[in-house]
Amino acid sequence: MAYTGVLRIEPNHAQALQSLGLIYLQSKNHDEAQALLERAIIEDPGLWNAQNGIGILADMRGEHARAIKAYDAALAANPGSGLLLNNRGYSLYLDGQYQAASRDFLEAAANGAERAWLNLGLVRARQKQYSVAMQMMARNVSIEVAYNDVGYIAMRQGDLAIAEKYFHKAIGLSPRYFEAAQRNLTELRDQLVTEEALVYVDRDAR
Repeated sequence: MAYTGVLRIEPNHAQALQSLGLIYLQSKNHDEAQALLERAIIEDPGLWNAQNGIGILADMRGEHARAIKAYDAALAANPGSGLLLNNRGYSLYLDGQYQAASRDFLEAAANGAERAWLNLGLVRARQKQYSVAMQMMARNVSIEVAYNDVGYIAMRQGDLAIAEKYFHKAIGLSPRYFEAAQRNLTELRDQLVTEEALVYVDRDAR
């Protein structure tokens, strides 16, 4: 209400536009957030928080090139920010640019963004460096969650034996029944059954 009141008096107040836009972003009112944040950076391109918000919204829409451009602008205004480096790194990760993402995550971690280790673990898992991924992800999440998440990526990449091993470890380490790992293990077994059926049909056809 306070920011709305400011904008009634001064419609182009950059800080109020940014603050209200970020509130709308947090409340998942994405269209309103986008409009306000874009108005904010027209008034003041140096508002890095507004640029960051635009980057987040772009990533949500799968527009990773646009998101990276917004994070670049945010970092120009706030160089070395661990938050911004981590966000740009995640956008690069989503865009499949794993080496560039790794550089951002490492720099983000060096600048105090602990969550960057988790994201770097995702990159290493995508690069099939599963044991390295485990070490990095376990800095941010419990070991059983790390085993489950790395196992899931391994499953999606076709490394089914590794995935099964990791799911079993996740279930065994959990202090309670680890439902997520159990669901993934069930999906993996269904996938193995399907593949065996396809191989059988193919062999029979020959």
